[in-house]
Amino acid sequence: MDHLNLHEQNFSFLGQESKVVGLFQFKGPTKISSNLEGEIDMLSEDLLTIEVLGKIKGNIRCHDLEIFGNFEGVIYAKGTIIIHHTASIYGEINATNLIVKPGSQLNADIHTNEAAQLA
Repeated sequence: MDHLNLHEQNFSFLGQESKVVGLFQFKGPTKISSNLEGEIDMLSEDLLTIEVLGKIKGNIRCHDLEIFGNFEGVIYAKGTIIIHHTASIYGEINATNLIVKPGSQLNADIHTNEAAQLA
């Protein structure tokens, strides 16, 4: 049986059917496929991904973000946000760059460039 050397790993993954509440600080590529309520602060410029089964209610501060799942709250992204066709967003988006794929559900106040730099 192979042993997973955790000292060499630099990622976070919150799996489906889990529910977590609180203030979260992540470093390294991060994928969320769970129900999360609270604040997310990315401590690095690594990609944050909300997977298809991911449901987040709260605030996010990050660099780059890809959304395939559900989000409700406020996002501050200093880089690029990509909203995929499976995503459902409600709230406020502040980003330097924003890409919205056809088919996504988006009900948000959107601010680009200056607002994201203030985060």
